[in-house]
Amino acid sequence: MEKSQQNFDVNQLKEIGTELFTYINDMSPEDKKIWEENLRNYNPDLDILTTLNKVMADFNGFIVIYSASWCKDCRLHVSEFAKVMQLLEYPPKCYVRGGFKKDPLNKEKKWRIPPSPPEIEILNVRSIPTFIVYTNDGKELGRIVEHPKQSMEADLLQLLQR
Repeated sequence: MEKSQQNFDVNQLKEIGTELFTYINDMSPEDKKIWEENLRNYNPDLDILTTLNKVMADFNGFIVIYSASWCKDCRLHVSEFAKVMQLLEYPPKCYVRGGFKKDPLNKEKKWRIPPSPPEIEILNVRSIPTFIVYTNDGKELGRIVEHPKQSMEADLLQLLQR
């Protein structure tokens, strides 16, 4: 963990983040339609979901998702993630931090702060979507950045089984 991350209490993200399904429900009608279609069309692997559900029964942590409604990768992969969460018997608390805006005039920084969340520099969020899995005491277990390597459910299971 970098020194700057040591001074940042990730547990505050539970208070300032938006719950996953509230984030989706609060989107503009145009954005929400795309996200809901992606959510409906995703068919996760049921065998992996069964194992993931067993692991989630003992998971006492939370997940923070950095996303933007305009981002094509976010629309797809956050929708996949939401579908997985819908199908779990023991879904974890999931919080979304949105409002990202690129900073085309600044070659040093990718995101304009504000409106982008200020902690993205501290947490080294370089691409969206970024899914960060934390223990309840704020220790980072791992990340899924931009695209899952296998599938959303397989990558999440792999992070939790480390």
